[in-house]
Amino acid sequence: MDETVVDSRVEDGRRIELLRRGEAWSVRVDGRTAFASDARRSEQSLAELALGPWHGRDDISVLLGGLGMGFALRSVLGTYGVCRVDVVEVSPSVIAWEERYFSDLNGGAARDPRVRVHQAELGEFLDRRRTSESGLPRDGWFACILDLDEWPTQVTRPGNERFYAQEGVDKLEGALRPGGVLGVWTTRKELDLLKRMSSRLQDVCQVAIPVDVDGAASLDYVYRGRRRPRRQTN
Repeated sequence: MDETVVDSRVEDGRRIELLRRGEAWSVRVDGRTAFASDARRSEQSLAELALGPWHGRDDISVLLGGLGMGFALRSVLGTYGVCRVDVVEVSPSVIAWEERYFSDLNGGAARDPRVRVHQAELGEFLDRRRTSESGLPRDGWFACILDLDEWPTQVTRPGNERFYAQEGVDKLEGALRPGGVLGVWTTRKELDLLKRMSSRLQDVCQVAIPVDVDGAASLDYVYRGRRRPRRQTN
């Protein structure tokens, strides 16, 4: 079935296109598919692993890096106890398309009253949290979920590499409240990322998730760790 270009825009010198093929949607950046509605991966497992340590609480706040088609957001919202989700998405096109075209696919996830969608670069957004007028959780989020790219096979935006490097791990760790959980999704085993997370976080683990990619069995990986609790003082 042929694909039809529904919309095409230029952002930061890159061409970003929305395409439709039958009932399926896809987003292409500079000619390469970034994500597609008929190529679901491990969003549910990512949410479960990141939020599982907070089972039983009813006040869980989540920072989600990357909106995409809203599938990871829907999985987060379906977790008991989630009361707030801050979604950071740098692309105004993706935000507009999610509202107009993808909302029916994800059950209106971005319209949920618990959700705040922020059009911003993730690093700049985290720097903004330090200001008193930001309106963001001052003590940090219970969980931070990184769903930006098919790392390490594809980075959709120049600069996203740093979130998988030590600089990014440090910044994401700083966004968590004491005991908060960082969950990172990748499409390949990333032992260097595991080492970087272990240098900052505790209880770090690598979990392989079986997925079907274009009809073939494959594995995604979720890396999870917790910020160390605040030291007790006498």
